[in-house]
Amino acid sequence: MNKLPIILVFLFFLSVSNFTYGQETPTQDIPAIEISSISLSIPGSTKKLKFGNSSDGLFQALGKPTKAEKYYFEIDEKYAMLYQYDGNEIYFLDGKLHSFDLNTTSIQLNIGENSIKIGDPISSIASLFDGFDKKRNHYGGYIRTGETLVDCCHLSIDTNGFIVTLIRFHVQ
Repeated sequence: MNKLPIILVFLFFLSVSNFTYGQETPTQDIPAIEISSISLSIPGSTKKLKFGNSSDGLFQALGKPTKAEKYYFEIDEKYAMLYQYDGNEIYFLDGKLHSFDLNTTSIQLNIGENSIKIGDPISSIASLFDGFDKKRNHYGGYIRTGETLVDCCHLSIDTNGFIVTLIRFHVQ
């Protein structure tokens, strides 16, 4: 039995998968912002929750959560507090705002004086960072908030170009 056709098919699928999933953006090409310029708020409110704020700042800015529970960060090997707000998750590690997962329009992400929220077009991000639309893949993009890719905000967009999730993750 000739194994050449099987090997050729295997090599074809291997090269297609590398072409599809191997398009990484170099770290230096990812737009970067200072973490101190990022905050969370309820749309229309002037009260903001900034990184480094305690849970008292959370309650002042976003009100009472729908649920609060301990959450274990395996990489940090520490317990954090997870506060849920109608589908949005806010994590506090060592008593300070650590990360978030925004999935609804009830909480917005503020970058300086600009804000973005779920349902906004991707152009709302592109206007903040020159060339951002050229430095992302078709399904989302990253904004660095530190020196590494494990300190960033990830955006997911739908096929119409609207933001569907905003996630900030960080590893200490």
